[in-house]
Amino acid sequence: MGIITIERVKKWSDKQNILKLIDALNSNDTEIRKAVCLSLATSKSVDALLALRYIVENDNDEFVVLSAKKSIDYMIDNAYEVISIDKSESIIMTEERAILQTV
Repeated sequence: MGIITIERVKKWSDKQNILKLIDALNSNDTEIRKAVCLSLATSKSVDALLALRYIVENDNDEFVVLSAKKSIDYMIDNAYEVISIDKSESIIMTEERAILQTV
């Protein structure tokens, strides 16, 4: 993948390249992981939500975990958006349903 920079994270975020962002969560650099967590907040991807939940449950850095929690909260607050579950299928999630999925 090469060296991951904040600029690359921003570029991937602008292009909504969710797979590269999720992969970047494996970085040893906490600043990169925090930036990725915050970038994933604006996605409408279930994969992003699941990756953020994984970070909350498994990351050792409290600030990365806080960033992931803030992103999940943002996703819940904006859960009326269409969230892609599968490349061929979409549903509209209500805020209530999104909360149930993050618990």
